Amino acid sequence: MMNNRAAANGENVEKRLRTMRILWAVFLWNVFLFVLLVYVAADDERAESGAGPAPEGIPTLLAVLFAIGLASVALSFVLKPRYFRQAVDEQKPEHVQTGLIVALVLCEVAALLGVVAMFVIGHRYGYLLFALAAVGQMLHYPRREQLLAASYKT
Repeated sequence: MMNNRAAANGENVEKRLRTMRILWAVFLWNVFLFVLLVYVAADDERAESGAGPAPEGIPTLLAVLFAIGLASVALSFVLKPRYFRQAVDEQKPEHVQTGLIVALVLCEVAALLGVVAMFVIGHRYGYLLFALAAVGQMLHYPRREQLLAASYKT
């Protein structure tokens, strides 16, 4: 009976880890799609208007959007460990997955702000928000140890 429970627990950890890694990849892919969307739209817009390169200097709105994006990514690194501690304390691996999703969504905010910055301002430094989001999401790669610590001990 004990071996069956341990085997089932191991299978559940592997399934949950696979799901978390798929979610992680989808969120990261989403940032790439945002960059592609903005790049294609910017090329079309420049071709139609005949506009030249972006103006020099950093607009205030871009600085504000970058600060909000940076705060959002930083918050993801504050909240995720809280979910992990709760998962370990309560031995509920689903809290690990919830923490990952919350962290990835907070990083995604930076990418969405990048879309706003590129369409509203059109400054090339708006791409930094996409880079910030992608780096934040890459650092949130799901690890097996996180789930094992929150899984029921046998």
